[in-house]
Amino acid sequence: MKFVGAREANQKFSKLLAEVEKGAVFVITKRGLPVALFVPKDADIGKIRRQLDAHLRKVKGGVLRARGGGGRSKGLRTSQR
Repeated sequence: MKFVGAREANQKFSKLLAEVEKGAVFVITKRGLPVALFVPKDADIGKIRRQLDAHLRKVKGGVLRARGGGGRSKGLRTSQR
């Protein structure tokens, strides 16, 4: 799992796409917060999400929570305990 900023992802989309086709997983961030996953079509999204959650807890000591009020997640944000 690799982290890449939105601007860089936009500029290097073709390269990232080629890597995703080979099985790479990218977390797209905006202002340091994860906003999207760029994964192969057959990826186990649940497994990737658990890995991302564990990584962010370890790195930032935060807990992920959905933005906004309920329903479907609009993105991820970290909050300190």
